[in-house]
Amino acid sequence: MVPLVFAPTDKAFEKIPEKAPKPSKEDLKKILLYHVSDDFFPAGRVLVTHTFPTLLSVDTLGIGPQRLSNQISLKGLTVNFYSRIVAIDIVSQPTRHCLLS
Repeated sequence: MVPLVFAPTDKAFEKIPEKAPKPSKEDLKKILLYHVSDDFFPAGRVLVTHTFPTLLSVDTLGIGPQRLSNQISLKGLTVNFYSRIVAIDIVSQPTRHCLLS
């Protein structure tokens, strides 16, 4: 199975304020797990899927993996109503990527 990674672009990282607190290693691990799905999502499936299961599973937030929401809006294809997908199917073995801005 080829995992799907939602990777922020440099432009997305530039939006983080310089004085923002640094996340702990545990928080970074959760953030990374929330941006990876181990299901297969080629470009055509990304366009018709409404949610993506992630590798993050937190008991306090419900049973099973946390999910990313996906929709087509005036901004284009977006994730969680805010991040815009700017590229799909950037294949670098063994991972598929979607770039977010």
